[in-house]
Amino acid sequence: MRNQAHFGTFLAVAILLVCPCAGAQGTPDSSAGSQQATQKPTAKPHKTWTDDDVSSLRTPADNYVREKEEQATAAAAKQAEEAQAVKQAAANTSAQKATPSPLSNPKSPSDADRMIAWEQRDLDSQQEAVEQTKQELAAATTPEERAQKQKALDHYIDCVERIKQEKQGLEKDRSSLQKKAKEKEQVESAGLQTDTP
Repeated sequence: MRNQAHFGTFLAVAILLVCPCAGAQGTPDSSAGSQQATQKPTAKPHKTWTDDDVSSLRTPADNYVREKEEQATAAAAKQAEEAQAVKQAAANTSAQKATPSPLSNPKSPSDADRMIAWEQRDLDSQQEAVEQTKQELAAATTPEERAQKQKALDHYIDCVERIKQEKQGLEKDRSSLQKKAKEKEQVESAGLQTDTP
């Protein structure tokens, strides 16, 4: 029996030596360690790239090329816009030449005076546009910009000439209307003098 007791003790020691976790299963620290060993490590979140991150990766040469492309795009857009404005102005001018002016055929001298005043205001604003465009033409730096400013200047000069002609026509109409009004007054006054005894 004594041998059996020694054998049981020997067996218990052998089990503890072979499997150290079997003897430590009852302690709370060993259960936490085994749970950590079975858990997966947390995955690192994916990086979200922003414009600032990407711009920090660009070389100065890349930035230079990008700036030049943006400048070229902006210049092309500005030129297209100015060309469209010149085309629109030319279309308006041709449409105005095709249709008679709404400020024509006054019915009375006062009507003609009102139309002449309107033409004078229009003439003044067009002459201001001519002066401003001349200054812009002098300040233009590129050949394309100079060409566009010259086209705009030519358009404004054509408008000034057209307005001057319209104004002269209205002044002639006013003179003829004043003559007709005087003649009518003379006829009416002469008719009144013959009717009275």
